[in-house]
Amino acid sequence: EGADAVLPADAAATSGPFHEIGQSAYPGEGAVLPGTDLTDGAVIVAAGAPITAEAVLALQLAGIAELTVRRPRIALMGDAAGAEAAWLKARLARAGCAVTDAAPADLVLHLARDPAAVVAGPGLALQPGGDAALLVDGTSRTLVLAPRADALVAALFALVFPVVAVLQGRRLATVARALTRNMASQVGLADLALLRHTPEGWEPLGVGRVTLMAILAADAVAILGPESEGAAAGAPIAAIPLQEPFDPR
Repeated sequence: EGADAVLPADAAATSGPFHEIGQSAYPGEGAVLPGTDLTDGAVIVAAGAPITAEAVLALQLAGIAELTVRRPRIALMGDAAGAEAAWLKARLARAGCAVTDAAPADLVLHLARDPAAVVAGPGLALQPGGDAALLVDGTSRTLVLAPRADALVAALFALVFPVVAVLQGRRLATVARALTRNMASQVGLADLALLRHTPEGWEPLGVGRVTLMAILAADAVAILGPESEGAAAGAPIAAIPLQEPFDPR
């Protein structure tokens, strides 16, 4: 207490009860002064940012033991025992959601072989996944999906992740690059497009359909709105990165 420098042990020579200091000490030498690691008013974790291991380290060293997090509760119900449902659950957990098998929840995902049998009425204008249906009852929202890989991929990026972003106070990440070739889209439907990163730009791997080969090769996903007829080669397309779909800031 009261010192502002630390000398190395070999700076002192000891002879019996006497200690001789053989070098000068300068303020701050060998010491970390207050405010060096974290300045006054520093933001350790901004609202909407993910809690990383580095953030936890800084919080603990700053003496902050608790903080409030936004963790959307997503209920996965219905025919949720297959490989497709396991993939969906893993992607939701990776996005910071608490995945349960029962309501109440911020969003209910009900997997059904025949979505029309669960919710009467027309499906959503999404391709693939046009047989999906949305049920809103007061504050409860249920998205009924067929447990097919293509339908779940489309629903996750076009419908579920935007809801998760709002609930977490985050934004979907987008990367704009030019198309390497023409890409056609059907007017009146929102088409999911899988894209691969190449030195020349985004290479389309499929529009309005998802195959396992395409999803394995894809680096990003784009949603072409129902008003779009597609895009020409060289046109810039903003796509959501497949593995890191949320803005880290």
